[in-house]
Amino acid sequence: MEAGADILRLVTSVNSSVEDLGWKASAVARYERLRIFTPDAGVILRPELAPTGIFARGLKNFKERLDFAGIVRDYASKLGEYGPELEKADLFHAWDAAAVLALVKIKTAALKNKPLLFTPEAAFCAPRPAWLDAQRRAALAASDALVLPGAWACAAIADEYGSNRKCFMLPRGVEDFKYLRSGRVRAELGLKETDILVCSVGRLSLESGLMFLVEAMARAVKERPEGLYCAIAGTGPEEGALRARIEELGLAGRVKLLGFREDAGELLADSEIFAAPALKTMSDQGVIEAMRAGLAIVSSDAGGNPEALGWGQAGLTVRAGDPAAFASALLAAASPKELVYLSDRARTFYVKTHSLRALASGAAHVYCKALEEFKA
Repeated sequence: MEAGADILRLVTSVNSSVEDLGWKASAVARYERLRIFTPDAGVILRPELAPTGIFARGLKNFKERLDFAGIVRDYASKLGEYGPELEKADLFHAWDAAAVLALVKIKTAALKNKPLLFTPEAAFCAPRPAWLDAQRRAALAASDALVLPGAWACAAIADEYGSNRKCFMLPRGVEDFKYLRSGRVRAELGLKETDILVCSVGRLSLESGLMFLVEAMARAVKERPEGLYCAIAGTGPEEGALRARIEELGLAGRVKLLGFREDAGELLADSEIFAAPALKTMSDQGVIEAMRAGLAIVSSDAGGNPEALGWGQAGLTVRAGDPAAFASALLAAASPKELVYLSDRARTFYVKTHSLRALASGAAHVYCKALEEFKA
């Protein structure tokens, strides 16, 4: 999820509760350049061949197209327009490396002693060229503390960069928007109203663990021969291997690869269970959206998903890479009573931990804590 959307959610949520929280947020600078990763068609790599998502639209002249120094200059110029407002601020919260370096660039004596918190952008720990690595390390060194969605993210950055910065945790929050169940996706898949649909959404890579989901479904349908289906939305390098394994296991009528979908929200609404079988993940966005949708959730214990689920409060977690355990959890979740119970738990935990109101309250707590620690 782009930082710009996160910033707007944070600012909106804090300011909507300003009287209760005692904090007011301002989005002073928000940089958007939507076409920086759009080179000539001839040099675009297919997404499944790109080393990371950030390079998916082409590697040629990446440094020149990104123009990191230009982004820093633009940030600094925009920030310069808010001189008096900046001096009144209690602290700064930057949402990408360029914003941190821009604040460093314009720091006056009046700004120097104010805490600078940093939420690194998506793919911060992904493979990167040396010049971009140097900029990210400079941003980490210039920040006073990190603000990340969980301990898993703090640990990942500490391991990748050797950072010993204080790390505050602020669970991700998303707007409470819920697609209504239309039945359109179920009709497309030929499902009856009484059938149970397990869905998963993401890149079809080894790290996603989707091969283990396929293996788990093979075990689950042996125990439940009728009424259990799975739909997987996404593309990636493992698509061919997944299709072959689905055919080999005789699951063509039970497990469907849907490819890239723009209607992921409708897929969630038409499903009963969300599967998150990842072997490694740096994003908890999928399970948070599943909680918001009120789905029963079965997740591996890899990456940020267990923490986002409250260590079992909002869903079932099993050992990553264990198809037998995943199959057992799917069958348990598919029972009528457990399905209602898990759905309610997921939705309740979303409201408590990942709604915009929860985000605002969490941000206010982080900011108060940061002021206390840096004034001490």
